[in-house]
Amino acid sequence: MGMSAVRSPYAAKLGGRIRQFRMERALSSGELAAAASVTSSAVSKVEHGKMVPSRDVLARIVTALNLPAEEQESLFDLLGQAAADAASNRGYGKGLTLLNQIADRERVCSAVSTFSNSIIPRLLQTAEYARDANRLTPWLSEREVGKAAMTHTERQSVLFEDGREFTFLITEGVLRTWPGELTVMAAQFDRLRQMAVHPGVRVGILPWTSAMRGLPMVTFTLYDDREVAVEMFTGELLMAQPDKVSTHVAQFRRFEESAVYGEEAIGLINRVEMDLARLPPLALDEDLSSK
Repeated sequence: MGMSAVRSPYAAKLGGRIRQFRMERALSSGELAAAASVTSSAVSKVEHGKMVPSRDVLARIVTALNLPAEEQESLFDLLGQAAADAASNRGYGKGLTLLNQIADRERVCSAVSTFSNSIIPRLLQTAEYARDANRLTPWLSEREVGKAAMTHTERQSVLFEDGREFTFLITEGVLRTWPGELTVMAAQFDRLRQMAVHPGVRVGILPWTSAMRGLPMVTFTLYDDREVAVEMFTGELLMAQPDKVSTHVAQFRRFEESAVYGEEAIGLINRVEMDLARLPPLALDEDLSSK
């Protein structure tokens, strides 16, 4: 993975520590860059706190510096704090930047695993569903909603690339919740049925009738089980600390045990679709007017 531009006291502290370790070893920034297989510009930006390195880049730097285990752990803790700080600083008005960063991670990872308790995951959304969902996303402005729609289909092309693994877990409640008008759900259900049997894609649904192995508190995505992004009202919280990542990996595995897949998942989608079709018109109108 690459690096992201940010201004953060944690990034500055991380960069200062790396610079200190480099100078103690009498290495130039160019020599460290060559040993770590990164550019000299990247080393300079990291050392000056202008860039937050990915976990992979930091691993290469600490290996090149031959740091003891306790110093490595300290730097990775700082990386986690810097990444969290960068996520919290994105906030409102920077929605397209965040969507692009998410898309970048999706492109470079071999395995992407998403659990959602609120909406259909973005990579599975139809264009109409995405349009309505984006309008309800606090960190996307109205102007950004239109631009996001233009790149929606392009983002989903990763689902059809060889050698990739995507796992999506959603609760049954997600199927029974719709952004905007209920009419978008017919095409969305068709999309889910198609992807439930698509090679390289695993779609699991946690039925209301199954025993829940853990509380579905937040929506989160795992990237190669090395980073986890937790969705928030103001953006996302990206974490790379091993203990935090492993906690989310373990919970994802528990949710997997409660889910149904393939034909069972399609059968559940069909039942929910029939339930929604039986909603009385009055209740439907009230729901739409409240959205």
